[in-house]
Amino acid sequence: MKTKILLLFILQVSIFTFAQKPENGKVIITGSRFTYPLVEKWIAEFKKEYPDVPFRIIARGGLNVDSANLIINAHKLHPEEIKGGNYVVNIGRYALLPVANAKNPLVKEWQKKGLKEKQLKKLFFKKYDPFASEEETKEKDKDAYKPVIYTRAQKACAPITFASNYGFVQDDIVGKPIGGDDKHLILAIEKDTNGLTYGNLNLIYDVATRLPKEKLAVAPIDLNGNGKLDEEEASAYANLDNLIARLEKGKTSEIPVEYINISYPAQVIESNRNISLFLDWVLTKGQKFNHELGFLDFEPEVLAKQREILNASINK
Repeated sequence: MKTKILLLFILQVSIFTFAQKPENGKVIITGSRFTYPLVEKWIAEFKKEYPDVPFRIIARGGLNVDSANLIINAHKLHPEEIKGGNYVVNIGRYALLPVANAKNPLVKEWQKKGLKEKQLKKLFFKKYDPFASEEETKEKDKDAYKPVIYTRAQKACAPITFASNYGFVQDDIVGKPIGGDDKHLILAIEKDTNGLTYGNLNLIYDVATRLPKEKLAVAPIDLNGNGKLDEEEASAYANLDNLIARLEKGKTSEIPVEYINISYPAQVIESNRNISLFLDWVLTKGQKFNHELGFLDFEPEVLAKQREILNASINK
């Protein structure tokens, strides 16, 4: 009898240990979904070197999301958005562009003249009321056509960043609210020939061909403000690599560019060394995959600073 009880106890302990083992050292990630292709690439490459490190990605709002020990955001965090005791480090950069259905009647005009920042603000933001010239007012009245704007229904990183770049907040964006995530904005305009929205480069461009996706057309912004889309500007928008190179030359205020950050509790670094191992790898070896997935590289000095922040948190 005692032997049976002992065997039963050993079996129960073994089952419990087996059930708990996958959670030990697990890296659990949640946050902005449009970053997931890059995050998944990082994980796949990281596991070539560290195959035993377990990972799990939980969609924001999904079951057990509170168990995540890494939280990705793609907008600038205000102090009140950072939990006490959490560290925050930037892990990448991305850009947003206005994008239309390829059959949108305004595309041909935009591809000749470029979309001016004033025009963009008039299209996307309800509170924008500039002191337009008489010529601009007449042009506005003459043009009866209005594209159908689509935007995110929920608070999200992309619309926060898009609005902030032009001096607005997400609630100022006009248009039809769409549930789901950023890819659902793209799906909406693919179905609507009058559609116009905003999106990250990896949603607008095919990362295999490096060209805009078949049903989409970038609404190119006239970066030098000369009233036309120059050959250099047209070439940049036509190819993903050209555009990334153009954006990395220096800040272009007309195009929103923002950092992707990741936050993690101090106690996680102390108890789960796989977290620090993964983040250190992302900020060293992982950066070479950014362009492939449609994301931007860091400025060298900013990358160096992120490594300092991470090292300081690890060595506390």
